[in-house]
This record gives sequence, C-alpha cells and structure tokens, in this order.
Amino acid sequence: MGRMPTDDDFIFSESQQFRQWWVWCVLFPLALFLIGFFAHVMFKQLLLGSPVGEKPLSDILLLVVGVATILVALSLIVIVYRARLSVAVDSEGVHIHFPPIMRKQLVRYEDVLSCRVCTLPSSRLRGGGGLSVDGRRRMLTVGGTVGVELLLLDDEILVLGSQEPDVLCDAIQDGLVAHRGRLQRG
Repeated sequence: MGRMPTDDDFIFSESQQFRQWWVWCVLFPLALFLIGFFAHVMFKQLLLGSPVGEKPLSDILLLVVGVATILVALSLIVIVYRARLSVAVDSEGVHIHFPPIMRKQLVRYEDVLSCRVCTLPSSRLRGGGGLSVDGRRRMLTVGGTVGVELLLLDDEILVLGSQEPDVLCDAIQDGLVAHRGRLQRG
C-alpha cells in the first residue's frame, strides 16, 4: 500500500457541497414541519394526555415513531450539509470521495480510455445532485450543468460534476499523457 498523497501532489483538486438555495428551501421546511408536527403531537398526547386524531397511536408507538422521525429529519439535514464531492487528480489517477454516498475511490489512469467535458442532464431528469446510476453510466454531482465524462476500460462511464470542468478535464488528460509516456519508456 502506497503513501497517501498530500495537497502538494495534486495537479487539480476541487471540493463541492450542497449549498444551493433551492435544496435548503425544500429540505429545511420539510424537516422543520416533521419535527414540529411530531413534537406537538407527542407533547399533546404524552404530556397533556389528550390523544390526537380519530385513531390515535398508542403512547409507545407514538414515542417510537415520533422520535425516529425527528432523528431522521435532523440526520438528513446534517448528512446533506456535510456531504462533499471531492475530486483530485495526481500522478496515480483521479481520487474521488463523496461521503456519505461513496467511499474514497481511485480511478487509475490505466483504467481510463478517454475524458471529455460534457453537459449534464437536467437535474429534474436525474433527481438532483448525488449519485445516479443509469445502466453503465454513474454520475456524481452536487449541482451545475457541466461535468467531465470518463470512459473506462470496463465500458463504464463515470461523470463527475465540476465547477471547473475544463481545468479538471485538462488535468486528467495531462495525467493520461504522462502515464502513457511512462508506459512507453518502461
């Protein structure tokens, strides 16, 4: 196992997060509504003793469902806030990390046939940012309309969303040229 690359080793490095206003305009009110609704129902039924609805849940079931829903809503906010697509290019290949969606992955130059800048499908068609898989095509995006498409040896296509797609593509192509030059010399 080789050493971990440092920031100085990277030809290109980019990190993106979900900071689009529309993500938070949907997620935050939804989470707040769920938290507020279940907090209100649990307060009214469990503390005031006034069952809510025509067929109220038992106290234990309400407690379990309410606490679980509140935890899921809070967790979703934290997960989306902390999610970060990191892409770095060095002499080994393309390093990708997208926690909590994907563990660190290295796409080595020997596995890359070609690379090009591409237009991403509409976010409505792909369900927004994150990871989407369509047959042999995997797409990792946070937002935006442009990315870099890598055609891999196993006939898979990997698309990486980027705020600097031309610079990323140039860095990968430079790495491919250097890698192929090393192979010819070796």
